[in-house]
Amino acid sequence: MQGLIMKREYILDILNGMTKFDARLYNSDVRGKIGLIESNTNLLYGYVDMVDVHQITYEDYVKWHISEDYNLDIVNEKLHNDNMIDRIAYAYDFTNPFKLDIPIIINPTKRNRIWVEFEPENSNKGYRQESLF
Repeated sequence: MQGLIMKREYILDILNGMTKFDARLYNSDVRGKIGLIESNTNLLYGYVDMVDVHQITYEDYVKWHISEDYNLDIVNEKLHNDNMIDRIAYAYDFTNPFKLDIPIIINPTKRNRIWVEFEPENSNKGYRQESLF
């Protein structure tokens, strides 16, 4: 199975239905059910169906990333100073978000920039501590 790597806050926005796509600088031919994997952790938070990819402007790409760490002032400065303003970006369109109750640690079998391949049945279930004792 394919997994898309991204920051946890973006994963949760997608899985909680706050956004229906991810903005990237690379096109993709991946379609179907994919996992959403947190950057640098190998934690799988849930699944979505990747149904399409369409072009968006670089400005839309940059604005999509607005968050606590990446506010509107930073976006405006980046757009003003960036040489890539004419670059094409892409939206990965998702449907059917499914959030796991507890993230699962995956064992990647292959990595490729923003994608990992993994076998869900070979992944380790996380755990939740119910009490201190």
